[in-house]
Amino acid sequence: MIGKRIITGITGLALTGLIVVTGLSGFARENTTAPIVTGYLFNNGWYDAAIADGFYKAKSFGQADDAAKHALRLNLTDTRAVRIVALSKEATGDLVGAANWFAAGSALSWRDSATQIKLFEYAIKRNDFAGSLDHADALLRRQVAPDQLTSIFLIAAGDEALSSDVTAKLASGPSWRGAFFNNKQAASDAYRPAFERIVMALQKTPAPAVRSEMAPFAVTAERAGHAEHALTLWARLFPADGAVLAKGSSVQLNWPAGDDFEKPSAIANPITWRFTDNRKAVPVIYSDDASLPPRLDIDLRDAALGTLAARTIKLPAGQVAISLSDSTASAEDFAAIGWSISCSAGSGKTPMTKTGNAAIWQAAVPGNCPAHRINLELQNLRGGDKTLSVGRVTLRSLS
Repeated sequence: MIGKRIITGITGLALTGLIVVTGLSGFARENTTAPIVTGYLFNNGWYDAAIADGFYKAKSFGQADDAAKHALRLNLTDTRAVRIVALSKEATGDLVGAANWFAAGSALSWRDSATQIKLFEYAIKRNDFAGSLDHADALLRRQVAPDQLTSIFLIAAGDEALSSDVTAKLASGPSWRGAFFNNKQAASDAYRPAFERIVMALQKTPAPAVRSEMAPFAVTAERAGHAEHALTLWARLFPADGAVLAKGSSVQLNWPAGDDFEKPSAIANPITWRFTDNRKAVPVIYSDDASLPPRLDIDLRDAALGTLAARTIKLPAGQVAISLSDSTASAEDFAAIGWSISCSAGSGKTPMTKTGNAAIWQAAVPGNCPAHRINLELQNLRGGDKTLSVGRVTLRSLS
């Protein structure tokens, strides 16, 4: 019990600090609603609310309070006037009164972003973290400060109790779910454990994370030099994609089909083959039979060289082998292509050695690389135009 209280206290401190750092509290104090009228004629409270706003900004809090309450006598639903009363009470140290007025403003309209931010801040300060997440949810639905607020959700997910609240909100399919998965902080060392906790918890709901949602996390992690974290999590979510090769096992490295090939995009699915332009080779994907994986045909021209395609994967140290099946090329034709392994951090390529006449290549994987790339190399040194049909690609760990 004590441990849980400590965790919750740390979470509250982090959340409160983030309010200050991101400027959310300052945003709440700014009245961004422009006056709707410019004179007293036909006044239904708007004019008095505008006067109250002017007094508040001039730090005449007593006069601001009086003017705002006069506006409310003319229009009880004036949320701006309610907010000015609350802010004036807060400025004079009446925090209980301020909280009550902010709550009244929220009851009038959840769309008042400034009021929701203040209620969010007050809820955190009184350790009502579940309530604070409700106010953050209301703000995110209006696209207010999505980066800051989804970062707050990530901090909250670090608390075991609060993580279930965050998971439940995401599982309900809110409009800000995409913003949560697109938060670049999710791949950082500080936020990644909480993000992974939420993602795995979502797997137990009717709304698990899908590839398009996980792609930003994977891309950000890879660009930051931490591809191994993205690969490990991806393998847990989508084991059939072959993001990780376990020691003594095998994976299928299927070619991308349809738009994934015609419009290659790291955002669509970063754990797949990425093709490069090569003026000496034209790759074509065939996926006519839905019961079989897509097939790659390569139209090679004379002296085609260089890397044609590559994909990221986490490999175990030791001997590995690539084998091709459902391929129609002869052993002589297969001499026009090869494979290599490189470290995703940018180290040099290790060529894979072809085994006899079979479509099998082997190499030793060093143990000092957290993530790797498998590269399809063109080496048509003997010349001559030809078409190679490359079917299923199987990668095995031999040790």
